[in-house]
Amino acid sequence: MKATYSQAQVKRKADALERQLRLVMHGVPLELVDHATGDQLLVMEEIVNRDIEIQYKIKEAATSNGIGIAFGGKK
Repeated sequence: MKATYSQAQVKRKADALERQLRLVMHGVPLELVDHATGDQLLVMEEIVNRDIEIQYKIKEAATSNGIGIAFGGKK
């Protein structure tokens, strides 16, 4: 398979699709993303970003707790 796009073309196309693809990757149905306005996409992206942040905080707390248990701090 031969690629015909230049690196600049690839970057432009990726920039144009990034928001929609990230939403789909995080479970937002493709049909919803396809028919959403720009403002709706921004709202969905904000919700996904909040979820990512919450998940990160949960994992961070679990890791800290595990380290504490490993070194005898908590039981």
